[in-house]
Amino acid sequence: MQTLVDTIFPHFEQEDAKNEIAFYKQHNIPLKQLVVSDTTSTTTKEEEIESEVEGEGEDKLSFDPNQPHKRIRKRGPKTLPDMSIRLVPDERESVPIDQQMPRLKKSLITTSPKLKILHLKKYLQRKMEYSKAGFEIEILCKEMHLGSELSLEFIRLTRWVDEAHDMVLKYRWIRCC
Repeated sequence: MQTLVDTIFPHFEQEDAKNEIAFYKQHNIPLKQLVVSDTTSTTTKEEEIESEVEGEGEDKLSFDPNQPHKRIRKRGPKTLPDMSIRLVPDERESVPIDQQMPRLKKSLITTSPKLKILHLKKYLQRKMEYSKAGFEIEILCKEMHLGSELSLEFIRLTRWVDEAHDMVLKYRWIRCC
């Protein structure tokens, strides 16, 4: 169905790609990589759109019903390099003593960016070897609460942003029920 829409309205795909690039630039998020099926090179989405606009790529505005599309762009599986995070207890003076947690023996962790906060909470519970009734672990990045469904990659792109240093996440007990 998408092929039919692209054939009838070829300019929609190009406009959508330009809007996506503008969004990424506005939010300072690195552009996704594209894998083109007839070559082994990868290019950023912006480079691909610019080459089409400059005439280097396929002319998407002309349509010949007798000619099939010459190439199909596919997004390849995105393999992300491991990232380092530092887990430290939240020791600010404003944190009540009953919510403070002890330090880990090894606070620096290297893991997949696809790891979710939920998995970090489980890791902390296992390392602490105890749990408090009526409390659960809360993880913070730059003093902001992180939801259990968020991945480390998403947090790095939207909250941490400073790639020069390891991401620092703080943890503490919070009252739940």
